[in-house]
Amino acid sequence: MAPIPDSPCGLRFCRDCNEFKPIGEFPKGKRRYQCRKHVEERCKQWRRRAGVSKNVLAKVWHAAYMDARAVFQRKVTKLSQADVARLFAEDGVEPAVSFRALPADPNEVISPDNAILPQSCVAL
Repeated sequence: MAPIPDSPCGLRFCRDCNEFKPIGEFPKGKRRYQCRKHVEERCKQWRRRAGVSKNVLAKVWHAAYMDARAVFQRKVTKLSQADVARLFAEDGVEPAVSFRALPADPNEVISPDNAILPQSCVAL
């Protein structure tokens, strides 16, 4: 589409709303033709398409990181989200938040070689 010029009175045309809006309602930076509302909707769609498993992997990794710091007194973890995904693939289990990545040997730093995926016990 051809660029639509800004109105001289401080308005810009939103292609999704199909109306002129104040320039303040558009994201700063690169000139865009969608107001913030529609840009956020589009971002939500992209996140949804990324899949639930990415969010689950991030949560399992974050829990492992926090456990390493709080429970095992480690400031460093050598485990990445990709390593957590590999652990799920090796076990042949669908990624779920009910699993925790824990070190097999608690005296060593959690790493891809020193990690297991027990299912956590959750009281209902």
